[in-house]
Amino acid sequence: MKNTAAKSAITPLLAVAMPTMLLLLLNRGNFAINDDWIFARQVEAFLAGNITLSVLIDPSFIIQDILGSAWAKLFGASFVSLRFLTVAMYAVSLLGVYKILQMLKTPVIVTAIALATLAVNPLIFTSALTFMTEIYFLCFFVWSIYFFLQRKWLFVGVTIGLSILVRQTGVVAYIAVLLFLVMEALRIKNWKNSLVSAVFVTVPVVAAFFVYAVWPRYTQDGTLDGVSNLLANVGGLGGLSERLRLLVYSLPYFGFFASPLLFAKKRQLPKIWVALLLMLSAGLSIYLYKVDVFAPGSVFYIEGIHAKSNFRHALTIFDNTLFKLPFALFVSATVVLLVYDFVNNIKKFLTNTPLQFLGLLLLGSFFINLFGTDFYDRYLIVSIVCVVLILTVLYLEENLRLKWALMPLVLLAAMTLFHQIDFMSSTKAVWEQAGKISQQTGLVTGIMSDDVYAKYFNAKKQNDYTGLISTMPAGGNYKCYVQQYSQDTQSPVLASLTMINDALERKFENPRIYESKKRDGIPRVTKHLGELLYNQEYFSPAYNLVGRKAFVGSWCTTGEN
Repeated sequence: MKNTAAKSAITPLLAVAMPTMLLLLLNRGNFAINDDWIFARQVEAFLAGNITLSVLIDPSFIIQDILGSAWAKLFGASFVSLRFLTVAMYAVSLLGVYKILQMLKTPVIVTAIALATLAVNPLIFTSALTFMTEIYFLCFFVWSIYFFLQRKWLFVGVTIGLSILVRQTGVVAYIAVLLFLVMEALRIKNWKNSLVSAVFVTVPVVAAFFVYAVWPRYTQDGTLDGVSNLLANVGGLGGLSERLRLLVYSLPYFGFFASPLLFAKKRQLPKIWVALLLMLSAGLSIYLYKVDVFAPGSVFYIEGIHAKSNFRHALTIFDNTLFKLPFALFVSATVVLLVYDFVNNIKKFLTNTPLQFLGLLLLGSFFINLFGTDFYDRYLIVSIVCVVLILTVLYLEENLRLKWALMPLVLLAAMTLFHQIDFMSSTKAVWEQAGKISQQTGLVTGIMSDDVYAKYFNAKKQNDYTGLISTMPAGGNYKCYVQQYSQDTQSPVLASLTMINDALERKFENPRIYESKKRDGIPRVTKHLGELLYNQEYFSPAYNLVGRKAFVGSWCTTGEN
């Protein structure tokens, strides 16, 4: 009965995830997201007969470039088309996770909760709606785990090699396999089998690195950017200490994104342990609240996605003190529970084969982020998948409670979908209005919108595939502006929330996104409402549910219209 209940309750969440993504794709227009314009531009170069990678591309990207170009030959090279390919890779990734869970013989309820947790994960879901490298890398990474569990070593090597040709950090899986084979050989004292297995894994990996080494790439100083970026912080203790700090700050992602499993587990703890865990959670929540919970950022924040640049507070269903205070406590509790479960099961990591390998992958994929010039929350995706898989192994014999998993799942899904809808809708309006202004004025880089618009179209205008041409106006000399804004209504919900929020903020200031950026000297659309050339309201659950309306408006400075 419990298995049937699990299927009937959670399967709809999985069934909704893919159609929702497709609906977002079909209805939200052709525009770039974050840096995926760079990768889409590379596909355009490939189709034009130029396979040399742009200087702006840090990852290997080679396999994704080939896949994207083949797809584009059939369906076109638009952003929408390429996102359909990413959605397909997202589906194949989830299929790989499902096959892994079958191999591990996880109960139906554990499988259902784990799959639903990953399907609605905001980092994975959001990345699946771009042409960035994360989902392609994840797909090959996941299948390398599956083939490892099957001990099909050649396929392990091939999938690891393919992951390396998406992102160089795929080497982590190769190192994990070699370490596991060494540990296994020491345990069973059979070096011959381990050596043969290592050879089967190594040959495709070496071939992948050879392809990476010889693939042409535009550079500024004659070095392969992917290699130089990966090693940029080696030897720089200052850089490493700062990166380590960010990695510590990233622990809330793991707790929150594994919360359905963590809360589904039935726990019978002594009262002293319950009291201790509650005190730790309360203490941690104070600190997390001050740094806005998810400090590293880039993609996912409480307030929205891709929200760090030019951030401004706006009262929404999530961006308010009434929500953030209990949310910080909830996330803190998930972190404490996650650490407790890992420490409490440390002996299993020493004896259980899947746990040993997944543990090596988790450590490698997490700490590889110490190196490189950049660190973003999306780089944690494979580590998060490892944590979810580890928990499924730890909970194989546990009696999970479905109803306790539903609340965290609904919260994850709501934050993911609400943020995604708002971002896609507003970005579509921004690009449409910027396009109209470009047609009227001939401006490209002179339009202050989301920066991505100017970068992409200036690269096309300059016919630049190298990535070496500047895309921004000198000194930020913008002539026209396209901005998102919101307005209050007479909603009683808004009045009540505002009153409560104002009272709370007298004692608990609503924290800004950690290290958020705000450009100086940029005029605000709310001071130019009478000058708007275009003004469009868009649907945003995060705003609308609290009685506010969301808009995108655009205007040009005097004499430039």
